[in-house]
Amino acid sequence: MVFGGFFILYLLKKSPSNYTGKSMKDAHAGMKLSDTLFDDTVNHLADTLKELGVSSDLILEIAEVAESIRDEVLGRWQILFFILINLLKFYFIAIIFYYFFI
Repeated sequence: MVFGGFFILYLLKKSPSNYTGKSMKDAHAGMKLSDTLFDDTVNHLADTLKELGVSSDLILEIAEVAESIRDEVLGRWQILFFILINLLKFYFIAIIFYYFFI
C-alpha cells in the first residue's frame, strides 16, 4: 500500500518536491496502455477508495487529477508532437513551393 499511497499523493499534487523517480511518461513507456485500461484502473482505484471509506469529494478530486495525466501516461504527447512537426514541415514545403514555383 506504500506505493499506492505515494500514487494518491502524486495525484493530489502533494508528493514531496524532491521526488527523483521516473516521470509518468517514462514509468509507463512501452506498456502498450489504452484508454480502456486507464479507465479500468481509475474505476478500480475509485471503488477501492470508496470501500476504504474515503469521501466521494476526495475520490472525485483524485479521479479528476488522474484524468489530467491521461495523455502523459498513455504517451500521447509524443504522438501529438510528431504530428505537429510533420504538419509544420508540410506547411514550410508548401510555402517554399509557392514562393519558387507559382
